[in-house]
Amino acid sequence: MSMDGGRVRFAVGVAAAALAVGAPWGLAGVAQARAARRGRSHSAARGHDRRQRRHRVAVGSGSAPQVNPPAFNLRLTPSFENVGRAGWNVVIEENGSYGGGTGIGVIHPSMPFVSVSGSSEGGSHLWTTVAVTLPEVSAVVVEGKTRVATEALPGLPYGLRAARVVTPFEEPHSFPGPLLGGQRGIPPIAALGANGEALPQASTRETREDPVQGTVHRWSRANGPARGSCQLHASGGAGLVAERGATLSDIRPYPGQIFADAFLVCSATLYSLDGHQLRAYVLLDAAHPGTAPAMIPGLEPVPGAPGIYGGNSGYYGGPTNLIARRAGEGWVAVQGAGPAERTQLLEELSATIDL
Repeated sequence: MSMDGGRVRFAVGVAAAALAVGAPWGLAGVAQARAARRGRSHSAARGHDRRQRRHRVAVGSGSAPQVNPPAFNLRLTPSFENVGRAGWNVVIEENGSYGGGTGIGVIHPSMPFVSVSGSSEGGSHLWTTVAVTLPEVSAVVVEGKTRVATEALPGLPYGLRAARVVTPFEEPHSFPGPLLGGQRGIPPIAALGANGEALPQASTRETREDPVQGTVHRWSRANGPARGSCQLHASGGAGLVAERGATLSDIRPYPGQIFADAFLVCSATLYSLDGHQLRAYVLLDAAHPGTAPAMIPGLEPVPGAPGIYGGNSGYYGGPTNLIARRAGEGWVAVQGAGPAERTQLLEELSATIDL
């Protein structure tokens, strides 16, 4: 719960593939992302304030009314918070402003809902449900009444689609919805296919939790970098210090099916560069470590810098810019500080990948 200008917002989020979050340098991860500038936050459903109340009818009443969603965008960005554990973040943007983020783990092809999150602004008596779906979902139905078509959004790659549904609320809702398993805070939601047929909902994930794909070795400046399958090396420029991080060894492919792509953080290091903090990573293909990973969604070639890509695809407690280049069968990526510092650090880094 957060307060801004006398307004109170409550928010809850449920990811179709829950991500256990923990960073090598001990900062809060995705599930503890800072509340948005306008007071929106996304937390586990158990954090839902029980004073919220929901009306069990659709906006405008009647049968399956259409709700026009306000201007919004969702972005899918790689998760960098967990060395050894692949995953994604869904970042919500409202009229160009950050509206919260949810860690969702790896996307599974058997689950039509990639993520479902919800929020309410105190005093408005309106509840907003945001769903990200696989490409075959043409519409979603909330509480069996409100039907909204899914749409492609600029920030969603791989043909993923999304819908935003606004409904009134008065009473606490604790429904046994097929996706949410009775967790509080999200109304029941169903996915429809191209012909309007209800799509089957997976009752369990292929794995209860995305596995750690190897052995994680954490280190600090006091004892020096740990040995692992992926090593970051800096050229030793003045003012650059490796503070702490983690690396992975005994790397294993992801054991289940993955929709599209996923990136495995094989190494992460927190650097200090002339007083600026930056984070650098080695990313692998989660399903097939040792083969060249896919393009990182949201990155574009940097003009005048061959082989360098940049964009708003970083996430660490909130959106950040990311700069990256390929290194053998992986990516070396840097986020934090400003563009000059990111570029300098990326130029000073090399990676050793030994799988």
